[in-house]
Amino acid sequence: MPVLSVIALVAGALGVWLTIRQTIWCWPVSLIAVVASIAEFYRERLFGDMALSLIGGKVALRCRGKGCPFARR
Repeated sequence: MPVLSVIALVAGALGVWLTIRQTIWCWPVSLIAVVASIAEFYRERLFGDMALSLIGGKVALRCRGKGCPFARR
């Protein structure tokens, strides 16, 4: 298993666990998981998956306030 995949897997699982525990450290750990995933997708030439990760990141950044389509009202 490539190193980037392992980093993405471990950081993603840790990010979910930190989110459940409601700590602020979930954000940087999850960002590491996303960046590692994008790098791995690019390296493996999985451009569709890479684009979906980038779009998901854009939606997450937009979800800071009223502009979030998934926010509870």
